Amino acid sequence: MGSKEEGVISCSDFEVSEKGDVVTCPQGHEPVKRKVKKTRHSIAFDSRYCSNCPLQESCPVTQGKKYHYLRYTDKEMRLAKRRAYEHTEEFKDRYRWRAGSEATMSEYDRRTGVKHLRVRGFKAVRFCATLKAIGVNIFRATAVRKAVNNDRVAHERGLLGQMHAIFVVKEHFLMAWSQLEKIFIPFDRSYGHMLIMAG
Repeated sequence: MGSKEEGVISCSDFEVSEKGDVVTCPQGHEPVKRKVKKTRHSIAFDSRYCSNCPLQESCPVTQGKKYHYLRYTDKEMRLAKRRAYEHTEEFKDRYRWRAGSEATMSEYDRRTGVKHLRVRGFKAVRFCATLKAIGVNIFRATAVRKAVNNDRVAHERGLLGQMHAIFVVKEHFLMAWSQLEKIFIPFDRSYGHMLIMAG
């Protein structure tokens, strides 16, 4: 992904028609003249506007004898449009899938050494590459299964820990309750006996 320098105006900052012609500059001024020679374009802007433009230092438009000129090739315009597109959300959403495939190919090469096969011929190379790809898939499937099992074990350990904590709290509560019973039950009996004697 190429990127333009910050604060520098490129061809992508100019408004361009569907045909690829520059319609206006970043300040909204229309060109006075156009000249096309094969793949090279020369766009002339009125010097009155360009001389007093606040973006003059960072603009690719250069001063000529009669006008200020923007000169570019078809390739430069395509590149500028492509770089501008790379900053859009649509491109970023599409490009993020590349990271996964690049990582897969990198692992394929690192684990198996597929770039340095010891065989020649299309059939032999295809056979070896297929076996190596199967090997990478087995490694990845094993890693996924191990991760799932680890999650399951961790979940079960979490449940066991919770049950153990509940059991400990319950035992402490029952012990405290039995101590309270030892204190208050004789008191209740003696108090009841006293009531009977008083009656």
